[in-house]
Amino acid sequence: MLLLTALVAALYWPSLAALGAVWGSDRGTYSQGYLIGALSLWMLGQRGCETSARLQPNIAMLPVVLALGFLWLICARAGIQTAEALLLPVILWAAIRAAFGAAVARAAVFPCAFLVLAIPVWDPLSAPLQALTTQVSAGILRLAQVPNQVSGNFIHINAGTFEVAAGCSGLSMLLVGLAIAGLYGEMQSQPVARRVMLFALAAAMSLLANWIRVAGIIYAGYLKGMHTTLVRDHYGFGWVVFAVMLIGFFPLARRLAGASAAPASPAAPDGPAAGRFGVAVSLILAALAIGPAWQLAAEWREPPHVTANLPQDPGTHWTGPGDAPRGWAPQFPGADAERIGVYARGEQRVTAFTAVYAVQRHAKKLVGYGVEILGADETLLSRKRIDVGGQPLVEIEAESPGNRHAIVWLRYTVGGRHFTSGWWAQLGYGWGSLFDSPGSSVMLLRAQCDGSCEAARTSLTKFVTDTRALAGT
Repeated sequence: MLLLTALVAALYWPSLAALGAVWGSDRGTYSQGYLIGALSLWMLGQRGCETSARLQPNIAMLPVVLALGFLWLICARAGIQTAEALLLPVILWAAIRAAFGAAVARAAVFPCAFLVLAIPVWDPLSAPLQALTTQVSAGILRLAQVPNQVSGNFIHINAGTFEVAAGCSGLSMLLVGLAIAGLYGEMQSQPVARRVMLFALAAAMSLLANWIRVAGIIYAGYLKGMHTTLVRDHYGFGWVVFAVMLIGFFPLARRLAGASAAPASPAAPDGPAAGRFGVAVSLILAALAIGPAWQLAAEWREPPHVTANLPQDPGTHWTGPGDAPRGWAPQFPGADAERIGVYARGEQRVTAFTAVYAVQRHAKKLVGYGVEILGADETLLSRKRIDVGGQPLVEIEAESPGNRHAIVWLRYTVGGRHFTSGWWAQLGYGWGSLFDSPGSSVMLLRAQCDGSCEAARTSLTKFVTDTRALAGT
């Protein structure tokens, strides 16, 4: 089984390497990933020995392996790394099921699922946990007779102000706690209901440890001032609190788990007859390799030549494009071409921006980390789909300091197809790039709400109608 795992890792190495970069990043949220990966490998080896795993290829699983490889391929072409990574343990399990049969696959469910705790799908929990940690920590401080005020994720005390940053949300402790609970339940061969209770216990105690950590750091600042060592360097303190939590977790877990359940005995082989053995193994290996091989071939394809175009000499009383305005500079990392300019018609002003990609991949795509549509000091007020002259667009209303508002219209284009959803545009690129090299672009049109956002919408509508600015995007 470990040999098959190594083969899957080699075939899907780009996704595994991207995961390794996340585990080794300075964020620290997923730094436990290396240990979780090692434990998964160890458990797979153990389960292989316990079930006397031997090749029992099942060609009925071929469509599943092919479908999963194809999904991975689309996500890889679209540059959606989290989806790629999430498919890895599923592909590994499907390969085990196809190669070794149902009994071994049942034993491999947990080692494969355990990997999900090392995949960055948990980030959406960070913001709510951050807000919860702020409120609960402030409550703990009040119980300790420390007067404080909360604004956003900041806690103000007499000695100074503490920010409960994203790294203090407790997500990292939560994931480590869940990993410990999952491993404990697996080692004790607990039924599903008891494992769920162990997960709930670990989650509650991990979050409690983080709340105590944050409140303890602020309390130290309250007693000894903002420059005390614990306030300036509190990373180690958090894990000391977590270790103390574990001392309480294991006795409670033993009470909750009760006696270990007996492991299930292996089922009878369900593979093909001996004459078809070699053919079945070859087909399974080919099904595993098709997705990575296609991705490699697509990477060698010649990219198209792209240019960033804005309406030139628009006529109909519009002039431009003029020099780019200050204060608004959309960010699309890795774009192969960009252009921005201002158009004027009497008192009306519209700023147009376009970014074009010949090829998209991770950190070089229409949607993702680093992409910024609004200015640094602007806040998103609303985002909705609209229709302008039969053309679907996204309208964004933003607010900047001084109660200044702006309207931004947005549309994505991939290979001549238009999208209002960035993620559908990414998937559209993933599909289209399987067979071709489609260019991708985004068009942004912006007007300031000088007194009325309806006037800004009128300016945008007039610009789109007069200049056909969206006709070529």
